Amino acid sequence: MSAYKKSRRYAWMKLILAVTLTLSVCGLPQAVFATNELNVHQYFSNQSGNGFFRYFMPGVIRQDQGTMEFTVNMSKPHDQTGGTWDFLFTSAPTKLIGTSSNTLMALYMPQAASSVAGVPAVPKGLIFSMRTDQATNSSVNYVDFNYTVGEKMNIAVSWGSELRIYINGVLKANAPFTAPYSDAVMPYMFTIEDQNPYYPEQVKISTRERTASELVSSPAASFTADSDTSLLVNNQLKTIKRVLTNWQKNTNYSSILPALREDTQTYVQGQDVKLPFVTVNYGDIPRYYEVEVTAKNESDDIVITKQFPITVAADRKYHIEELPLSELNLHGFYKLTTTWHEVGGSTFTKDSSIVVVPPDNAAIPDGKLENYLGFHHLQEIDPSIINKLDIKSARSWGEGEPFTWFNIETVPGVFDWSDSDQYVANMKAAGLDILPVLGYPPTWAADPNLPAIEILNKDSGKGSLRPDRWKPRSMEEWGNYVYQIVNRYKNDIKHWEIWNEVNFQPPNNPAAFSGTTADYLEMLNVAYQKAKEADPDSLVLTSGFSDNTSSNLSTPLQAASIPAGSTYDILNVHGYQGIGSAHTQSVLNQYQATRPEGKYWMTEYGPLFESFQFDRLYKLIEYPIQFLEKGFERFYLFSEYSLFINRHTLSPTIDYSVVGVLQNNLRKAESFEGVYTFPNDTKFTVKHQFKRTDDQTLSILGSKTGEYEVTVTGTPSEVTDMFGKPVAVTTVNGISQFKVKGVVYVISAAPLVITNAQTTSTIADLIYNGGFESPLGDVGADPDGVGQDFWTYHETDFDANGNIAVSTSKRSGSYAMEFTSSGNKVNMDQVTEITQPGRYQIKAFVKLVSGNAAVVKPYVFVNNPNADVPVQELTKANPTTSYTSITLPFEVIQTPVQPIKVGTGILSGAGVVDIDDFEVTYLGPN
Repeated sequence: MSAYKKSRRYAWMKLILAVTLTLSVCGLPQAVFATNELNVHQYFSNQSGNGFFRYFMPGVIRQDQGTMEFTVNMSKPHDQTGGTWDFLFTSAPTKLIGTSSNTLMALYMPQAASSVAGVPAVPKGLIFSMRTDQATNSSVNYVDFNYTVGEKMNIAVSWGSELRIYINGVLKANAPFTAPYSDAVMPYMFTIEDQNPYYPEQVKISTRERTASELVSSPAASFTADSDTSLLVNNQLKTIKRVLTNWQKNTNYSSILPALREDTQTYVQGQDVKLPFVTVNYGDIPRYYEVEVTAKNESDDIVITKQFPITVAADRKYHIEELPLSELNLHGFYKLTTTWHEVGGSTFTKDSSIVVVPPDNAAIPDGKLENYLGFHHLQEIDPSIINKLDIKSARSWGEGEPFTWFNIETVPGVFDWSDSDQYVANMKAAGLDILPVLGYPPTWAADPNLPAIEILNKDSGKGSLRPDRWKPRSMEEWGNYVYQIVNRYKNDIKHWEIWNEVNFQPPNNPAAFSGTTADYLEMLNVAYQKAKEADPDSLVLTSGFSDNTSSNLSTPLQAASIPAGSTYDILNVHGYQGIGSAHTQSVLNQYQATRPEGKYWMTEYGPLFESFQFDRLYKLIEYPIQFLEKGFERFYLFSEYSLFINRHTLSPTIDYSVVGVLQNNLRKAESFEGVYTFPNDTKFTVKHQFKRTDDQTLSILGSKTGEYEVTVTGTPSEVTDMFGKPVAVTTVNGISQFKVKGVVYVISAAPLVITNAQTTSTIADLIYNGGFESPLGDVGADPDGVGQDFWTYHETDFDANGNIAVSTSKRSGSYAMEFTSSGNKVNMDQVTEITQPGRYQIKAFVKLVSGNAAVVKPYVFVNNPNADVPVQELTKANPTTSYTSITLPFEVIQTPVQPIKVGTGILSGAGVVDIDDFEVTYLGPN
């Protein structure tokens, strides 16, 4: 994924240092909380001191009105911020609201932005926002926010009659407050970032909208509690005090909520599965709730439905009730629908999921391929989710970015290691090695000489206008940053990646880097020399070069031409277009010719833009296996929040489950042994065999074109599907058969002898990806540079100015295809086989985007090079600006026939059309 499209930084963190908890009930003496509640607070995290403070949201944050006050000690000059989203406070809704809702409440400095080409992005504002259940966002921005480093400051925000931001007790900005969110989307916790750039020292939360005169204006003064203070945190966020507020008392506030975290929803078989609820009751009498949990497996079959009564004592303490779900202890993916209500009250529903990873067979030693898979890891997510997959390496890039230059050296010569030190400590404690991405200068170190306007205009996302995407102004300053960071962590980190997808650069889309190829190669060489100076055992990787056609594809080719012993140790690519990409193949060929013994890695891949679940899950297996076949030593999966953890429920996804099964098999493999050949093997993109450490053979077979019945000689000892579930095997007279639907893992005493693979799919399964929902790459980054799985583009074969792009102006699903012609043919096609005589038809939906409807001729076609099926074409006359269908019937007289081509596009006429929902169907016999 391209550097400038990484998702925003939102803090779902681990709690804190040891805490002292006291309760003050209005008019009553203070009392120390019982040990039970201390244990509840440890439930936030099994880590401490990692720069994030979490606390319970129900009963502390009042939805319809309230105030939050913070004393902060800003560490980063304001003009050096903007490289990322700097959050002080955040909470996320427990479900997606609208199309994008990563925060429910948030207080933050936004990432620097500019919408005008040639105008550099600058930090601007302090924003406080609150979202409703209907995605309406109330927001106030103190545009002129600024500060002096080293001077403490009080920041306060309030909501109720309106949204307000105060600095040291003075109102600085206000805006309308639309409406509060409901309990249906409220999470059980919120997060305060106790790190760069804020370093908050104390926090006060009130259940009333306070006036300016009630706020603490002096940063030197300590916050104190009164009858409206629901939470008071002092002493560098180490001492926590709660008070029974007027609102809590008057409403007899009580709540139960699922208390979901990514690390407590992922298990290894053998652990007891539980569903935690956080409960609290500020009233005077017990409250009674009923909970029902329904769990379905990956096939949508109901596994269990269980009911639980929960009694919440009137003790004003937070408790965790762990509901036992032992029926889910076997490995698998489980979708949970949980409903709860107070007896006689409203019912609430939450969807979440649990993954139980297959257990390790300790009797079989792990092999050399145990370390092949790596995982992209965000600082805010508990690293135990990687441990449970038995993956050993974490790549640090994207949200958090603890090793980036702009995060570490915000003032020349002054290094703040707090974020990176904590990341390294967390990874070491989890037994993970680290692959940091280095680069991205602070504003003071960036070269402000931008590319020409016509180059900048190629970057629709305008990331190129941010200083962290510019080349360094000085190789000496750049080299010092690399030396300092490698020297600091030389005992903990041995691999260093230099920039992410740097070849989004001039003269192409400059979204990642403002410099030329020569600029980057000079930087790479300086980084290599300085890294070796700091740690002779360090290994330097090139940037993960993008294969997107809007990137500068000459840069990786030039890097691949550099002889061994200088500049870098390991070539690195981001092959989103797949191992079959002509560009990736040419880079590898050049590299292998220059460095026959050279190593190469793939440090980022995630099928983020696959609309269909099957396609996404299949590629999570297909891509790592195909790259391994070509000699890649490492393959890192990306992205935790977007792909493997649901940001709202903090639940593991079915994708996480599939990766767990893949790694559970690969970890026992010692070597890749080859690719199988067998009848009909062209339908299988995965057909690989491996030798295990116990001398057994692991075979991985996969097809994305349908279900197949595979016949082999002998009896496999085990066949499982992509979810790790057993696949039925029938054996008669030494011949075994099993079905492959997607991917299967086969364990046998020797390599398989595959004698047949026969489709069991229906006649309707004639083409693949007719809805154009499987783009090969980052559609958001550059729709013109993204291919479609199974389709071959003919953009400029007949029209020098032709173009084919992925469009979001779809008829159904997420995507359509957009064809641009200057008057000649522009089309795309794919090859299919028809095994039955009969009548067939092609159908697609077309829409005119621009051009003269009487001239532009969108069309569909079918043809066969050997003339078994003659060329047939049908154009759509007078296409409209709404989707309308075009249907082409054709006939097959005899079978088998040679593979035929079917396709669509513009036959003639200058203009632009969108085409979607292409299908080939069987109508009946001749």
